[in-house]
Amino acid sequence: MKKQQIIKSLQNIGLSETDAKVYIGALQLGPTTALKIARISDLKRSTVYLALDSLEKYGLIGVAHQGLKRYFVAEDPKILDNIIKSKYQSLGQILPELNKLHAFKGFDATIKTYHGHEAVKSAYNELIDNLKPKTTYCAISNPDEWLQLDEIFFQKFREKRAKLSLRTQLLLVDTPLAKKIKQFDKNYNHTTKLLPTSLKINSSVTITEGLVMIHQLTEPTNAIVIKNPNTVQFHHELFQLVWHILQN
Repeated sequence: MKKQQIIKSLQNIGLSETDAKVYIGALQLGPTTALKIARISDLKRSTVYLALDSLEKYGLIGVAHQGLKRYFVAEDPKILDNIIKSKYQSLGQILPELNKLHAFKGFDATIKTYHGHEAVKSAYNELIDNLKPKTTYCAISNPDEWLQLDEIFFQKFREKRAKLSLRTQLLLVDTPLAKKIKQFDKNYNHTTKLLPTSLKINSSVTITEGLVMIHQLTEPTNAIVIKNPNTVQFHHELFQLVWHILQN
């Protein structure tokens, strides 16, 4: 194995590149001085001293005295195995706490942004792939602007959504297309109510049981997906408030 590969392997277990070079140099030389290690490692002597202090803390370097001279001795490489085991034990001690933090991730706001038409379509694909049958799906949109962005893609999205048998409620700006969508409610397993034609909606808002997605329908096309229970509940209650006010 080449020296550089050994250095990389030592870095993988936590040693710095300099520490690795100094340790290898000390192994090659046996009991030696910092000056000789600096020469064989092609490092400055001041840098070598710092690395020796670090390696001594790891237990990889020992110090021997002969008269007034101080020699550095590389310890048995088997100690590296102990270092790895020690790190593994440390991880085992904190892992339960890390898992607890991970368990609460759903209660913190997670916000993901999608820029560009293709990225937004990927957001819709992720959304539909994670929906569970019979769950709630609410959307507020201007269907004319929504469909014209990519009629083929969004038509297929509607068909996929229909097959999931969701409890789908749509609030759509009153346009001829919206009226046509409303006529086919049963075909697509959704219920539609029409918003006033005077309402200017340039974004489509989708609310599921796990997220809120806000899709800007005008250029530049982008979307924001928010996963947070409180935010989802807030948007859902606002949606239901408007839903029950509308009589159509």
